[in-house]
Amino acid sequence: MKHAIYKTMILVALLAILATTLYAQQTGARFTVPFSFVVNGQTLPAGDYFIEGLWWNAVAFHNLKGEPGLS
Repeated sequence: MKHAIYKTMILVALLAILATTLYAQQTGARFTVPFSFVVNGQTLPAGDYFIEGLWWNAVAFHNLKGEPGLS
């Protein structure tokens, strides 16, 4: 009986680890823009960006050079 409980506990722990690693995957895209551009009235400089959809139906722009972006 104890053997079955230990196997079940190990299986649950492995599934929890798998679920957390899958949740941590990036769901956006990287792209390079060779010119400055306007988004929602704000001008963003040329450069490398990462864009991702957020869980509350919003979009976030991340500038990969550390310059200000939108979110």
